[in-house]
Amino acid sequence: MDWLLSHPIPVLLLACIVGIVVGWSALERQSAQRLAVAGAIVVIGAALAGLAWAIDTPSECAERTVLAFIERAVAADAVGAARHLAPEARIHFGGFNQPGMDRPEIDRDLASLQARHRVQAHTNLRVGAAGTRDAQEVEVACLTETQSSPGRVLTVWSFRVQRDPDARWRIHAISFDLLAGSAPRPGIF
Repeated sequence: MDWLLSHPIPVLLLACIVGIVVGWSALERQSAQRLAVAGAIVVIGAALAGLAWAIDTPSECAERTVLAFIERAVAADAVGAARHLAPEARIHFGGFNQPGMDRPEIDRDLASLQARHRVQAHTNLRVGAAGTRDAQEVEVACLTETQSSPGRVLTVWSFRVQRDPDARWRIHAISFDLLAGSAPRPGIF
């Protein structure tokens, strides 16, 4: 159901295509009953799409939190980016199975985006989330060019995002999974 509510356009398009096929068949056979079914399919598809636009799924909330964090980090707004982090947030290099470093390391890494690693260009290539009602893991693949990079570099990041007791979605853990095809190491920033 989360996928249906997160993807209203495919749902609406599928309903319209099926409705058109059934409607065409109804017209060829001059069947009022099939025509009613075609209309019902389109109406139900439109209702589902409308519902999808009206409801924010946990995946959408988590993705929006991560994308807002990335947007602030790319803009070298360390304070703005930090607003999306839980106080106990940790960063891992090479996967969540690697030892994590505490929040001060994340703050230092964000600060490095204001100087030596200032972002020149950034594009999110892929964003996807999966999880439960209150916890999602969001993966982001992006191409980023910084002052210190030789050009655009492919990076992959994973974020563990949770809905906190105050109902805000916050990032509780970050994993810098991939840097130009290799596992990044601590101290890279």
